[in-house]
Amino acid sequence: MIFAVLILFSYNPIFGQGEAAVPFLLLQQFQLTTQPGEYLNCDLKYGLSQKVRPKNDEQLKNNVQSHMKLLQRKPDGVVKYFKHKCIKYAV
Repeated sequence: MIFAVLILFSYNPIFGQGEAAVPFLLLQQFQLTTQPGEYLNCDLKYGLSQKVRPKNDEQLKNNVQSHMKLLQRKPDGVVKYFKHKCIKYAV
């Protein structure tokens, strides 16, 4: 996993004379490519590219619905989105 480190420095009198506390917090770096929904979008775009190009909105809607129904019949494929090392945190 990729982490961004945010270090907060505090020189406050409550920490005593000559002492400094350095609390830090590890935050996961936000990337669109590490979101499970992006894997679904990619899968949908690829699936639609394999079909005949729609001539109107109704055909596009039918193509999207048929691909999503295909994914419903193959839940193991969707589970694989969450097994990728970059998005295991979402499980």
